[in-house]
Amino acid sequence: MAEMTEGRFRHMPIVDEVGRLAGIVSIGDIVKAKLESAEEEVTLYKDFVTLDWRAS
Repeated sequence: MAEMTEGRFRHMPIVDEVGRLAGIVSIGDIVKAKLESAEEEVTLYKDFVTLDWRAS
């Protein structure tokens, strides 16, 4: 994502180990994935914080 931001690229090619085009990733794809990951992390922390410590 840093390369995309610094180079002001909205899309970047994804290549396989021999350099063939495997796909294209957009900045939107990356932002969406990061947001989903952050939401999962928030849920984990919320569950941890609200854990009932009195339960046996």
